[in-house]
Amino acid sequence: MSERYTRLSFLPNNLYMDGSPLLIVAGALLKDNQSGKVLVQLKLKNLYHASLTACKVHVRAFDPSGAELEGVDSFSYFDLKVSQGEDFGAKRPINLPNDTTRSVSVCVIQAVFEDGNVWQKPISEWPQLELHPRLLSDRFKDDELVKQYEIEVGGNCKYVPKTVAGLRLCTCGAINLSSEKLCSQCHREIETLTASLDVPMLTEKMRERLAKEKEEEMKRIEQERQETETVRRKRIKILAAIGCAVVAAVIVLFVTQVILLGNRYKAAEELLAAGDYDGAIAAFAELGNYRDSLEKVDECSYQKAKQFIRKNTLDSGMWYTVGLRSDGTVVAVALNSLRQRQCDVSGWSDIVAVAAGDCHIVGLKSDGTVVVAGDNSVGQCDVSGWSDIVTVAAGPFDTFGLKSDGTVVAAGDNFVGRCRVSDWSDIVAVAAGENHTVGLKSDGTVVAIGENAYGQCKVSEWTDIIMVAAGDDHTVGLKSDGTVVAVGRHGDGQCDVSEWTDIIMVAAGEDHTVGLKSGGTVVVTGGSYDNDDVSEWRDIVAVAASHFHIVGLKSDGTVVAIGSNDDVQYGVSGWTDIKLPK
Repeated sequence: MSERYTRLSFLPNNLYMDGSPLLIVAGALLKDNQSGKVLVQLKLKNLYHASLTACKVHVRAFDPSGAELEGVDSFSYFDLKVSQGEDFGAKRPINLPNDTTRSVSVCVIQAVFEDGNVWQKPISEWPQLELHPRLLSDRFKDDELVKQYEIEVGGNCKYVPKTVAGLRLCTCGAINLSSEKLCSQCHREIETLTASLDVPMLTEKMRERLAKEKEEEMKRIEQERQETETVRRKRIKILAAIGCAVVAAVIVLFVTQVILLGNRYKAAEELLAAGDYDGAIAAFAELGNYRDSLEKVDECSYQKAKQFIRKNTLDSGMWYTVGLRSDGTVVAVALNSLRQRQCDVSGWSDIVAVAAGDCHIVGLKSDGTVVVAGDNSVGQCDVSGWSDIVTVAAGPFDTFGLKSDGTVVAAGDNFVGRCRVSDWSDIVAVAAGENHTVGLKSDGTVVAIGENAYGQCKVSEWTDIIMVAAGDDHTVGLKSDGTVVAVGRHGDGQCDVSEWTDIIMVAAGEDHTVGLKSGGTVVVTGGSYDNDDVSEWRDIVAVAASHFHIVGLKSDGTVVAIGSNDDVQYGVSGWTDIKLPK
């Protein structure tokens, strides 16, 4: 059975008219294969400080030769409540009157806001916004200058503030109207952020700070030296007063203690080498500050956590489902024939884990190298030099590899800094969302980087986490007691997980969250899904979720699926011998 919708063309991203309170983030022209109708799907963003309640758009339509057809003079989005910085429109298609339409242009002609303000403009051609964020580190070429800038303006800073076509890009990555005094995301004064880019001023203050820090460090060293000298003199006087006999006894006791501690340290090392991580942790902890015992406790904890690094054998991206067979080969199916050509994994072998993005598929080989198939428009497939990788993850247009030492490498689109993971350490799992990236550390805490408009990166207080998942605008964490936590966008119920229990695996899609229970059944919340959709699933050992579908791996190596596209169900119905995850 063919797919329900065929994607005919895309609109350029980030269409904007100077002075508009709205941004057209993305759009696509689709054909309904059941009715034959052609429709437009738009994603818009509210930039104004008040909530948007309604808006109208105008759509011009063109046939394959470029000749203009009848379009839509005015399409209205009513009963909205879209806060500043939020997206809307993706679930309200615009039906076009002419089925031969093959391309469109779109503009906003009216926007109504909760504070009573009404913005409207005549029909015009909206150009693509050329907004290319530049990292502060690239501008200053000096980490100390970046640090000084952060001291001056407060908080973490990533990008050079800039103004383009009546919009301002804040140092935190948020897009604001030039009329706004404060950033909608970090709430700092935009004028202050720009004025503080004065390199001579920053350089002078940096030099003063570094000189003061050096002076304070020298004072500290001198004070420690004096304190050490005072202690040394006191010890000499005490030893002289006690006498040679007592000194000899002290020496014997000290040597005995050193030998005893050395033997206990060696025994702890033997426990570590044998893989008894709990025993080694306890043994090194009892040694306290002896040698590097405390560092060894951290090493044991990480080695213990590495045992549980998950290697996905089933995954789903926006357009794909991919499965790893027991013999190390890979099968993949796309949601339509156009995307199926990017599933060329038939020649892969010796694969131990897989991951799927929007337009590419990733495979991890047993020797720690990585292979990729599909679109490489933003470098998401540039992984040929990777080695020592233990598991992989894929975002819409990026690829991540977790190395055996707990560090992470990334390739692809670094918009809003979602690929800036080079300073991460002690990581045991990575999850990639639409515009943010999440890392699970061996101690059960979580780090996140990228877009945080809905609070999807507010995970610093999480503890006791054993698995993470990332959706479009939300983040999910599985705790060791089988309960689940979630942060981020909640408008579709995707974060309604507080009552879940007995969960052993989680997955996150565009606007929904999936949980696998220990008995092999599945629960789901958010979007257009509910528990009735998966009520008949049994013997499930792994789940995956994406924009349009949810898939489950059964204990016999077969796969089940639900979604908005028939190819999801029927494309995987014949799969067998899919490798079960460890």
